[in-house]
Amino acid sequence: MKNFLPRTFWATFLLVIALFALHHLPPLGFKSGMVKTWFGLPADPDEITDMRRVDLLADIRVKSQTEETEDDAIDPELVESLKKAEEMKALAEQMVFPDSVPVDSAINALAIQVDTVSGDTIRLDSAQIMRRKTRIVESMFKDTVQVPHGVIEIEDFDDFSNMGIDRFYEALAHVKDRPVRIGFFGDSFIEGDIFTGSLRSLLQKQWGGKGVGYVEIAPETAGFRTTVKHRHKGWSMHQSMKKKSFVSKKQGLACHYFTGGAGAWVEGTATKLLFGNNNFDNTSFFYYCKGPSSIRLVANAKDTVRFNNGGADSLISFSYANDSLFKAHWMVSKCDSNAVFYGMAMDGKNGIILDNLSMRGHSGSQISSIPLSYLKDMHKVRDYDLIVIQFGLNVASKFGKDFSAYQKSMEKVVRHLHEAYPNAGFLILSVGDRAYRNESGEMSTMPGVNNLSLYQKNVAVQCKVSYWNMLEAMKQEGGVYSMAKSSPSLANMDYTHINFRGGSVMAQKLFDALKAGKEHYDRKLNFVKSHEAKTDNSVSDDSAVLP
Repeated sequence: MKNFLPRTFWATFLLVIALFALHHLPPLGFKSGMVKTWFGLPADPDEITDMRRVDLLADIRVKSQTEETEDDAIDPELVESLKKAEEMKALAEQMVFPDSVPVDSAINALAIQVDTVSGDTIRLDSAQIMRRKTRIVESMFKDTVQVPHGVIEIEDFDDFSNMGIDRFYEALAHVKDRPVRIGFFGDSFIEGDIFTGSLRSLLQKQWGGKGVGYVEIAPETAGFRTTVKHRHKGWSMHQSMKKKSFVSKKQGLACHYFTGGAGAWVEGTATKLLFGNNNFDNTSFFYYCKGPSSIRLVANAKDTVRFNNGGADSLISFSYANDSLFKAHWMVSKCDSNAVFYGMAMDGKNGIILDNLSMRGHSGSQISSIPLSYLKDMHKVRDYDLIVIQFGLNVASKFGKDFSAYQKSMEKVVRHLHEAYPNAGFLILSVGDRAYRNESGEMSTMPGVNNLSLYQKNVAVQCKVSYWNMLEAMKQEGGVYSMAKSSPSLANMDYTHINFRGGSVMAQKLFDALKAGKEHYDRKLNFVKSHEAKTDNSVSDDSAVLP
């Protein structure tokens, strides 16, 4: 009988050597989204999957302090950029002009400082002058955002760009006269109106408003969404993650579009279930059709209205108003074979309107591929006062450190949307918490998630918009792992997604931050007005002596 013991020994020895070699390799990640795309599976090209590090001694080895900090190392250039942004904010807060100095003199002084640094001559138009006047007077405003204990402040990096959260606060002054619209772009974190449903309810309770806003024709989440009873028939959905049937130049707000012929219909019924409300004032329908088309609306299951169009190269929008709407049933009666459909809307005639624009599996970078012509068409019929951008779940990886390419792609998204919606303020939300089991066997936040949130903050810094740290807000609740283990649970057991209860908690945190920011804005605005009145009186006094 042969002795196979030496072979077994050598096989075991080679296996141990191989495992030790793998142990010394750094954690690896690869773009699994690209692999899925090759095989025709739905996936975001930016999706990254980590390969866990091999550690033979994980159960007995004590992780050193050096190793603990190694995974959390951040790009020095990113740290420097954020540091400079904080220094500039602090410098702006310290730039105080005496009350006796006329605002125009302060503008000249500030312009000289800027020219000295840049070496260029800056000529301000009237709009820039007005913004700079406001900024300089604000610098005299000693008050800061006063937030209750535990409320995470919205950070505003707007530096004369007029693209920050103040645009939203400014619009709220007109909320009783017209709708104040919010376009909320996000990934599966908000699908089904999780988070946005309760946020909409809080905002409408504070500032008025009805309806759930924009509703896509036939999304995957139609039966999952609780804030509207959504039914549809006869449609085909086209999305960027299913390339075979997708034409990029046809995509709409959430990177989707729908096709259907005569007889296709979509219906929305108001519901108070989970943050909804039971009526709305206006309903609208959006589509493209170059040939003649006819659309029929049945409102409240009894009133029938027909809309006809002879054909157009731009977006077609039909609307119907009634103060007591609770159901809208839109049906295609006639269209050509190339017609493209997008969605319907259920709105109030004033107050807050929040459009949930969820994009399952997306990184957010695809938004820059939405045709600018389409966005500008939507801007004409459905302008936004605030655009919220929440992504990152499909980008974050366990040990990811360098998200600079993703940062650049999201800066492009902000610029793209700003070109289409020049009147909107922008608010960047950080990625939410994602947990993993670390080498010590404990559940903790992925180091890559912490890193990604800093790059997202830098998007706000570079684009001069506003930022809210949702990751920190979730950590206040103990992180997504604790939220999932709480009773009742606030998150799913994938330790990535929150549920409706968790969405309500997070919405309250963002609402509290928005409310605190609005109160600060009002105090600041009152200060500016009082200072301008004081300056005007000083200038009109012939005896006034300028320093």
